Amino acid sequence: MSASSENPHLDINADQWIPALAKLYDSFANTLDPFAPERDLAEIRFYEQVATWHEFIDGPKPPLQEFKRESS
Repeated sequence: MSASSENPHLDINADQWIPALAKLYDSFANTLDPFAPERDLAEIRFYEQVATWHEFIDGPKPPLQEFKRESS
């Protein structure tokens, strides 16, 4: 079951945000060198984008920490 079907709040612009987040996540989660600066930068960008997506949710929404957990 996808995160968006479990939590309707995650459906906001999912067709745009999810592929972008997946690419950022892949660039740090599957890196060959876990100590590469590019990996750290990709992880920072990923969590920045998750926080940005969280800000765009109108109405009731989960706390940011819970939202991050559901997104990664």
